[in-house]
Amino acid sequence: MKADESFTSIAPYYDRLMSDVNYGAWIKYIEELFSYAGSRPHKILDLACGTGTPTLLLADRGYEVVGVDRSEEMLEVARSKLKKGDRVRFLKQDIRELELDEKFDAALCLFDSLNNLLKEDDLFKTFERTRIHLEDGAPFIFDLNTPYCLRYYWGDNVRVKEDDDLISIWRTSYNRKKGTSRLHITLLVPLGNGLFNRIDEEHLEKGYEREDVERLLREAGFERVYAFEHLSFRPPSPTTLRITFLAK
Repeated sequence: MKADESFTSIAPYYDRLMSDVNYGAWIKYIEELFSYAGSRPHKILDLACGTGTPTLLLADRGYEVVGVDRSEEMLEVARSKLKKGDRVRFLKQDIRELELDEKFDAALCLFDSLNNLLKEDDLFKTFERTRIHLEDGAPFIFDLNTPYCLRYYWGDNVRVKEDDDLISIWRTSYNRKKGTSRLHITLLVPLGNGLFNRIDEEHLEKGYEREDVERLLREAGFERVYAFEHLSFRPPSPTTLRITFLAK
C-alpha cells in the first residue's frame, strides 16, 4: 500500500496499536497550554483527528469539538465511538484545503500528524487554512517529530509490538537526502486455528527544522509563536524528539 493511501486498512486496529499512548496526559497538557496562551476555548477544531480518541476526551471535558480527517476509514471508527449527547462532529476534509463555514476558539493537530505533509508548501497551506478558521487571538497547538527524532530515534530499525493476539512489526528507514522517514507497518491479525491475516501499510514522515516551522507560521499570519519540548514548558534542545508548537 502506498503512503498516500495510509490509515485505511489499519483503521480498525489503530486504537490497539496506540494503546500505550497516555492520551489523558496529552489532553491535560493541551489545557495547560490554553492557560499559558490566556485562552478559555469553547469550540475546538481537531485537525487530522483519526479515530477521534483525543476529540472525544475533549468533549468529555465540556468542549464542543469538530474533528476532521481525510481518511473515511478512520472517521468511521471515530463515529462508532460517539455516545448520545456527545458534542462532537466528525467531517471528511483534507487539512490542506480546509473549508468550513465556521470559526473556532482553538485548533489542534496532534501526534505528529503534520509530519505526514512532505512539502513545505503543504505545511504552509495547512497553517493558512487553519488561521482562516480561527477567531482573533485563538491558539493553534500542534506537535512535530523533529529531524533528530526521525534520523536517530526512528532511524533504520525494526520493532515488534504485541497487544494480546495482535502482532505488529514496525520497520523504519531514514532517507538522509530527503530528510524523510519511511515507516512500514505489518499487522498480523489472528483469524483462529493458528491462521493470521497480514496487512501492510506505509507511512512517510518529513522532519522540519524549528526555525522553518516558525517562519511558515508567521507567513501564514500567526504573530506569536512558542515552541516547547513536548509535555513540558522547556525550550527544545538539539536532541529533542518531539516539539509542541503554540501559535496565536
